[in-house]
Amino acid sequence: MGITDSVLSGFPESVSTLAAQAEGSGNTYLAGQYVQIACLIYTILSIPFVIFWTFYMEHVVLLFGQSERVADMALLLTYWFNGAYIITGCADVYGGLMDVAGHETFGAIFDIFVGALSSLGMFLLLKFGGSWEDLMYLWFFMDFASTAVFILMTNCFGWMDPYLKGMFCNLGLKNVVAVKNIARQGIPLSISSFLAYGQWEFLLILTAHLGPAEVAVWGMVGSVWEMLEAVTEGISEAAAIRVAYHLGKGRPLMAKISAHKCLYFSTLMGCVTTSILFIIGEALPAMLTKVPVIQNMIYNTIPLIGVSNIFLVFGMTAWGIIGGQNRNDLATKAMFVCSWFINIPLCCVFVYVYRLDLRGLVMALVVGYATIACVMSYYVLVSDWKAISNLIIKQTLEAANYGNESSSESSGSSASSSESFSESSRELASGDSSSSVTSSPNIPSSPKAQEKSISLQID
Repeated sequence: MGITDSVLSGFPESVSTLAAQAEGSGNTYLAGQYVQIACLIYTILSIPFVIFWTFYMEHVVLLFGQSERVADMALLLTYWFNGAYIITGCADVYGGLMDVAGHETFGAIFDIFVGALSSLGMFLLLKFGGSWEDLMYLWFFMDFASTAVFILMTNCFGWMDPYLKGMFCNLGLKNVVAVKNIARQGIPLSISSFLAYGQWEFLLILTAHLGPAEVAVWGMVGSVWEMLEAVTEGISEAAAIRVAYHLGKGRPLMAKISAHKCLYFSTLMGCVTTSILFIIGEALPAMLTKVPVIQNMIYNTIPLIGVSNIFLVFGMTAWGIIGGQNRNDLATKAMFVCSWFINIPLCCVFVYVYRLDLRGLVMALVVGYATIACVMSYYVLVSDWKAISNLIIKQTLEAANYGNESSSESSGSSASSSESFSESSRELASGDSSSSVTSSPNIPSSPKAQEKSISLQID
């Protein structure tokens, strides 16, 4: 299910960039429309995957050689995970809008509180003999409740007020230009997420070729990698939002300065986190396992993980900057070439040809991340910021104008129908006055008609 969810994850991720550009242009209505459109697209496209996993999860689990009991457990999890994935996706869309609106501190504090509460609940369940079903129900309840409380609190604070009209007072799918903007950014992000997910699973297959102990070490090393990535992920997201905001506001110089500052700070943060990793390197394996052989494997990979972390952080920040420039397609192409034509072949050579241990696999990742970082930084440094800003402003204005035209057409049709009804009522009530009005064609009968007649005279 994680694979199918990664296929659609790009649409929620695209909202923070597009909403920041709309916010920079001063159009909160369009930012709200982006939120509505992303939620609708994510939910609609999730329906086929929900149906597929509901009917075929048992067959997939049995295909992997598991028992009937495991298949029944997987099917029960599927029922809940289908709804949880949709809720999480829509919550990510809304959370991205709150980050753009400048309430990221509240979101961080709220996430920390929810995470601590969930961890406490799982600890108590396991301590008092809770089953895996109880853990599943707790996870789903916390996911749903935290999303509802977050939306309710932000609404009570009045933070949603500038965006409510765009989110709920129209059908955003009618704004074809805005839908195209989301598709133009969301599809490359979804492809890159799918490729990254597939790459990690492929590396797991290579690790299994080395042995069962290496598989356990790879899982622990992956957790360390995710922790290091999460520490600096905020810089990448902040870079995308600030660059998109300045470009949408028509300030390419400020966007360039923000991008270069984010690259600088990300490099410093990568060095700091790597230093911390090296400091606790001797004690970290003992924190993860008590098996001496696995501890030794983890200890041998720590220096390589620290070096790769610096390149990873720099590349992620450059990726966020390119996303803020609305060039996710370019970043996806670069990532595809570097990952599947440099990283994966190098891993295969180290594992199958030279028969190196887990350090060879991690070293291949270091080379791959370094290559991606160099390519992404090149794209950032040679960017034509003024041309990119003009293009983003043009796309934002087109989406805003199309949305205003579609809303004005619907309101104009309802207004014209009410005017025709009132005119017919007046004709039935007093025929003379109405005939005098209709007999003089130079006098328009409504403000809408006055604007039309003035435009005809100008033409």
